[in-house]
Amino acid sequence: MIKYLVIIGLMLSNINSLQAKQTPEEGVYPLKMIPTLPLKSSGLAIEPSAIHNNNGSGLSSALVDFGGYTGTFLSNSGILITTSNEKINAAKPLTFSKTDSLNQYFSAGDKNQEIEAKGLTCTITDPYGNTTNIFDLRFVYCPITEATKADNGTRDFIVLRAYVSQEGRPTSYSPENIPYTPTKILSVNGNGAAMNDFIFSLGFSKAKRYQTKDEVLALEQQQKTDQWFNELYSNIPLLRISKQTNDFKASLESQPSSKKESYYLQNIEAFKQALLSNYQKMRLDQERSDLAKLLNSSTNLGPGITIDAVKKITDRSTDISAAINDFVNDTWGFTKLKDQKYVFGNLLKSFRLFSAYNDGLLVFENDISKQLKNTKTERDNTYQLGLQNSRLLFTFGKISNPPVAFSGSPVMNAKGELVGIINNKLNMVDIRTIIGVSSGIKNGQSILEELGINN
Repeated sequence: MIKYLVIIGLMLSNINSLQAKQTPEEGVYPLKMIPTLPLKSSGLAIEPSAIHNNNGSGLSSALVDFGGYTGTFLSNSGILITTSNEKINAAKPLTFSKTDSLNQYFSAGDKNQEIEAKGLTCTITDPYGNTTNIFDLRFVYCPITEATKADNGTRDFIVLRAYVSQEGRPTSYSPENIPYTPTKILSVNGNGAAMNDFIFSLGFSKAKRYQTKDEVLALEQQQKTDQWFNELYSNIPLLRISKQTNDFKASLESQPSSKKESYYLQNIEAFKQALLSNYQKMRLDQERSDLAKLLNSSTNLGPGITIDAVKKITDRSTDISAAINDFVNDTWGFTKLKDQKYVFGNLLKSFRLFSAYNDGLLVFENDISKQLKNTKTERDNTYQLGLQNSRLLFTFGKISNPPVAFSGSPVMNAKGELVGIINNKLNMVDIRTIIGVSSGIKNGQSILEELGINN
């Protein structure tokens, strides 16, 4: 059995340079370089895109960030594995109600015995750099004392469970919360890895070292722009109604002339139901005020950031604020979409009336949508930097010649299966050790059963 590997190389946590290197040191690579690496010829059995991609199905989507330390989801019921670090140690309670016979390790027999990790949070980052923080984490298994010093950390791993509200939203600890369902989990290979096996790892570093200043600026600009777009649609239900109307009109236009009216009749009821949910949330006076504020704020997003639809409005006058107020007042005054009774009772009664209808709000929303669509490729390319902004890096090598790794990082074999985890001593805790420890949890629901691991 391989008990652990001594991971060699330079730790990146003490390096704070934002300047990009021509050749990454010690075989540590930003995610954007994965397609350029000789992974297949080195032994990788899966496609490099399976490690990280923009659709969220990559192995990178199973990882969480503890502020420079890594955790990995292993089950659809919120189980994740990591290692000891100062953040997790600070969250441990002073006393545990249930321990092993040596009082060195805690293990919960079922969900009711899990202990709140007070103050501990982790961050989930999607492929576009958008983040979600989990505030309710609970200990399922962990070393209690300094026990791991005596065994060089070979049992130093932590099992936590992430919880969210019953509606699936991040929230603080509550007995009513339910386990979080991750978008991606790692499968486990209980046989571990042999000395000549290909391995790779993904891990969060405390340093942002593989981004140029231009890349950092591009990412910040795109995040500000997308945040503004999100706030616009989130805060203005009438704008969402406009988008639904534009989208339905576009669908109609894409139909052959002979089928337009039949398509309209087939889909009009579903369209009405979609509109209804936004009409119920509409607050016209507040939305008018919010829209004016958002349009004004778009002119101060920063250098190089332009919202084309707003620029069309402000170009009409040297007084930006007055131009925006005039646009909002005129648009609110003329649009018939604000009147649900008229829309449902008149406009949507006739295919021809609906097809012919247009107003300033629809034109404005169409311009907003056009900018979002036209910049999709640019946004995708920019957001490839997103996970780098959260310091997620990639390494690969062989068991016999291990690469640099980071505390808590999962170690995966050629098929992308978990074969170990890097502890805080930068040694690998072999998956067979983890399984052996987990097998000892006999009361109630065992980790092994939950993960579906058969040893």
